[in-house]
Amino acid sequence: MTWKTLAHRAFTAVLCLAAALSTGCASSEAGPAPAPQVQPVAGVLGRVSVQPWTFDPAAGEETEVRYELSAPARVTVRLYGPNRESIATLVDDEPRQAGTHQERWNGRDWAGRVVPDEAYFPVVEAVAAGGKSDRWDPLATSGGERLNPQEIHFRPRDRLVSYVLPKAARVLVRAGIDPGPMLTTLVNWEPRGPGLVTEPWSGRDQQGLRAFSFDPDAEVIVQAYALPDTTIISVGNAATDYREYYLSWSHERPVKPAAESRPGLEAIESPHWRQPVHLDKDPRIVLSFPEAAEPQPDAPEEAVRLVGDRAIVHVEVPDPVTRRYLRDQRFELVAFVDDQRVDEAEQAHLPFNWSWELSGLEPGEHWLTVNLVTFRQLVGTASRRVDVVAEQAEHGR
Repeated sequence: MTWKTLAHRAFTAVLCLAAALSTGCASSEAGPAPAPQVQPVAGVLGRVSVQPWTFDPAAGEETEVRYELSAPARVTVRLYGPNRESIATLVDDEPRQAGTHQERWNGRDWAGRVVPDEAYFPVVEAVAAGGKSDRWDPLATSGGERLNPQEIHFRPRDRLVSYVLPKAARVLVRAGIDPGPMLTTLVNWEPRGPGLVTEPWSGRDQQGLRAFSFDPDAEVIVQAYALPDTTIISVGNAATDYREYYLSWSHERPVKPAAESRPGLEAIESPHWRQPVHLDKDPRIVLSFPEAAEPQPDAPEEAVRLVGDRAIVHVEVPDPVTRRYLRDQRFELVAFVDDQRVDEAEQAHLPFNWSWELSGLEPGEHWLTVNLVTFRQLVGTASRRVDVVAEQAEHGR
């Protein structure tokens, strides 16, 4: 099973091949992004929306959670993060009169820190006289369904990938060779807003070693699943990584109570919807050659020199948190030489030592790529350039 097999098993949108696009690909006009989601709620709590749906809190920008009350009520508005963790409380059981209200959020958490670039959502509760209460929880009615990005274009000369989303979504963009290995993850399940989205790409593989975007068999695949309605996407905080932020204090913060299950969602739900956002990413893997004939070069762009009929390839995931996450799920390793599959280890483990048969390989330089493919459709990739030297040639030096 390869990265593309998994991708096509799920929801895929395949871009134009690079060969057909060497002169550029005309992009359709996507028009303006759709208006922010507005939701009616029965009872005392009326329409709920956010404006703007994206903002830069590091630059001092703010956003608003807007709602309507048909009668006076005591209101609580809380913000939650992508793992349903509590982020901030905007108002806590405070009185509000009938009418339209706006509660402003400056993009800071309960400790006063600017939140990382991610997707957040509000929950609004209103309790009227007599104890009548209403609650707006976007997870009760939205989020998780697989989406099909539209108007997808891959323009290697402009170093751009573009697509159109029907609503706010979490997006994955991969590039590789068809048929062959996945070579890079451009967007690793990151939040994106509705409308036209443009992603920059250098045209190189994950390690930045190999330029392949003009290869006639190059292919890009885009996947997405919907974020909850009234999602707020923060941008501009390059100093804070969400995973490190979340792991540093997640044990201190309460988690939002689970929303009721939505009938019918199971049939269209993304397998990533219920996974922890800080872990459910294409993993970074590393290749090394412990028995190489010479010390491995410090510069990764230099070829690793391999002598003889066999070489040991050591495959590892260096990050311990990711490694623990992968150990809880099944995965396999698939090896490619010059984009042709040569071996596969089902139900692999980490670290992994692969014995690579070199005897049938022409002497000279080759590309070795290893894909780690999980049954939850995560794919890690690593490539190295190797210089295969015939053993008799080595003895004749």
